[in-house]
Amino acid sequence: MELRESVLVLLLKFRRAEEIARVLNVRLEDVISALNSLEAEGLVVRRREGLIFKKDVYELTERGYNEAQKLLNELKEISERIRLARDMGDLKEIENLLRAHAFLLSLLVTFGMIDLLMLSSLEDFVDVDFDFDAVEF
Repeated sequence: MELRESVLVLLLKFRRAEEIARVLNVRLEDVISALNSLEAEGLVVRRREGLIFKKDVYELTERGYNEAQKLLNELKEISERIRLARDMGDLKEIENLLRAHAFLLSLLVTFGMIDLLMLSSLEDFVDVDFDFDAVEF
């Protein structure tokens, strides 16, 4: 999943580019660029909100919502694989999954698919660096 897809799925929960950039721990300009592309593709609509201070907010179109739901299902599958490996005590598989999907950890935590406490307990057993400061709730 790339930035475009991460932004799309986060629009299920957030409406402002600043919120999405904070969750993903990426530059605001990169998120705005992704949002502009999504808008051009007809997956997102942009509106201005606010009485005094106008801010851009983004909403999924029906097509965007359907695509975001598919991506969310992919995230659920990844989280289930991590949970299964944890339940089986397969530390090597956990390490492989976390390495392969490290960039998705903030999404998995944001959507409640992986517990931050579980990740911190694994930190002593697997050789993967977790950036807990980048995770937003």
